[in-house]
Amino acid sequence: MSAIDFDAVLDVLGAEGRYQTVLYYLLCIPAAVPAAFVAFNQVFLSATPPHWCNVATLSNLTVEQRKALAIPKIEGKYAKCSMYHVNYTQLLGDVDDVVAANRSHWPVGRCLDGWEYDVTQYDSTLVTEMSLVCDNSWQPPFCTTLFYTGSLFGNLIFGWIADKWGRRRSYLVLIYMAVTLSIVTSFSPNYTFYMVIRTINGLTFPALNQIPYILGHPFITPKLFLKN
Repeated sequence: MSAIDFDAVLDVLGAEGRYQTVLYYLLCIPAAVPAAFVAFNQVFLSATPPHWCNVATLSNLTVEQRKALAIPKIEGKYAKCSMYHVNYTQLLGDVDDVVAANRSHWPVGRCLDGWEYDVTQYDSTLVTEMSLVCDNSWQPPFCTTLFYTGSLFGNLIFGWIADKWGRRRSYLVLIYMAVTLSIVTSFSPNYTFYMVIRTINGLTFPALNQIPYILGHPFITPKLFLKN
């Protein structure tokens, strides 16, 4: 029996009509939307806005006055993780005079009362809520690494599931996992729990995009794929 060129058969039967196009997008869109949120929400959830040490005793001053008085400058920019360790209560006379004075002899140390954040772009992120700055600044990028590590194993796991139990079943499981776990992350009590859920959620990406693409192959010619 001679080999059959399946693409040629599709050309004869018609594989670029409205039905095939609509069916292809109906397969891909339900996967593309949650996949986009799963992959890129970390950029916004764990955004790190400009920050500096909070000094509780200077709460009656403006932000700029607090920074000018309590935060040392490094290469012309306010330090993010250090402050002057002095008795500010004794200094609250004329703030401008204190700032203008030579403060090179003032001791500098770590933040004592947490941090203040610039809320110009972000009112609140996981970084500001959980103080993931300075000594803890490694956690957000590490979480991203864990997510893509999960993605690596997810490709292997769901590729095997798709071959053994069917791509439609694995596709539905992926969508359910991606949406459910994304909702669970919003209730994370701490960042460790958030990182664990993000790692598991990483299993769904990018398999969530690959499986519907494969499902669309049998009824669409290569020409339509090239157009998209």
